[in-house]
Amino acid sequence: MSDEQAMIYTEAELKASKLSTKEKEHVSKHAQIAAEIVQKYPHAPMGSDVIIRQHHGVPHGIGFAENFTANLSQMTIVFILAENFVDILIREEGNFDLNTKINEMRERFSTQRFQKIIDILESLTL
Repeated sequence: MSDEQAMIYTEAELKASKLSTKEKEHVSKHAQIAAEIVQKYPHAPMGSDVIIRQHHGVPHGIGFAENFTANLSQMTIVFILAENFVDILIREEGNFDLNTKINEMRERFSTQRFQKIIDILESLTL
């Protein structure tokens, strides 16, 4: 996967990209494909295939969620929030405001299951 492909987080970003149709399909299905590979590995940690499959908020691993449903595993929710939190740290390069980020996460991830994890993240001393 290229850097351009790895920076795609939404269906809108995928559609707007200059990728070929084949590349767009690959990006859309990458979670499902990776989960199937991990599932076949006998020493993979239990549940790792589920986290990989659902890491874009879609239970079946194809595409990107616009709204997050209750069908995600708890560990996937932790992973999604951790990825979202760290991604902004990497992109902002020092212009990070914890309160602003927490508020953005609360707005984007509005379900109760996400909110509970955000509460814990907010309580941590960074």
